[in-house]
Amino acid sequence: MILEIIKSEELLEPEYIREMLPDISDENFEWLMAARACVTSSYFFEDIPQFENICRALNYLPVDFATMQGIGAKHIWYSIDVVKRLVNRQLEFDLSIEAYTKYIFNEEGIWAVYPPSMDRIFDQSLFDTIFPISKDILNPEISFDIRETTTAHVQAQRLAEILIYTNEMKTKEII
Repeated sequence: MILEIIKSEELLEPEYIREMLPDISDENFEWLMAARACVTSSYFFEDIPQFENICRALNYLPVDFATMQGIGAKHIWYSIDVVKRLVNRQLEFDLSIEAYTKYIFNEEGIWAVYPPSMDRIFDQSLFDTIFPISKDILNPEISFDIRETTTAHVQAQRLAEILIYTNEMKTKEII
């Protein structure tokens, strides 16, 4: 039923959705409304404040629509992962959203790997270099020593942390 609500093209008022799902928690309701906004509108793809608010809601973080509260790289990565699974189209972000995302990632020391859906900032060759190292880092059967002086290793470690977070967040989803 949750997925039907998210993907419904009908105008569904929040009060009506609450009636349909009387036992839903506030946190899950905000997640649902954010997911629905990504499917039914362009806010997530075009408007920085709304992009941030939707990212916060999809990550089960409190949302205050009156102020910019901040998000991290892991929040953006997970949010894009959710949206990619919900919409049946190529994700196209406004240049301002991609620049904002790049800024957030760079501030966290992640400058080699950006979300694959952001075409203007995504570099496939860097991703192809760093992603396999991240997989090795995450593989419990491999003893992998991260060399802190090797850029690819540092970026791969940060990507591995984001991938762990994304997988943990998937276990909380209501769909």
